[in-house]
Amino acid sequence: MGNICKFAHCCNSMKEKERYVHLLVQGVLKEMSLEAIKTISEAEERARQAKADAAAAAKKQIAEAEEKGRQAVEQAKKRAADEVRGKRQLVADKAREDAVELVRTTENKKATLLVKANSRADLAVNLVIERIVNG
Repeated sequence: MGNICKFAHCCNSMKEKERYVHLLVQGVLKEMSLEAIKTISEAEERARQAKADAAAAAKKQIAEAEEKGRQAVEQAKKRAADEVRGKRQLVADKAREDAVELVRTTENKKATLLVKANSRADLAVNLVIERIVNG
């Protein structure tokens, strides 16, 4: 009967009481002291608390890792956008240089063709005059 008195003071949860009764029925708790039961209960509570603390810490670490990941992605996007802007500027500068070179080349060809055309025009005028005179 002494064990039942201990039962009333040592078990906080229904699960603990059920386990105590089960062990009592099996004859295991015949001489187990109230202090031993309290010690076990406290150890179990510490284990539950440690598990809860570990879960909270893990949740916090996951949140921090996700935030770092988001920041890394944002930084990568910014670097990529900066790189694209730089490359566009280089391409625009190159296109401008190529256009200037094309204009220069075209002007040179135009001048060469005008010189040839003028020399041929003089030749054509001389041929016409010669035919009219000798005609």
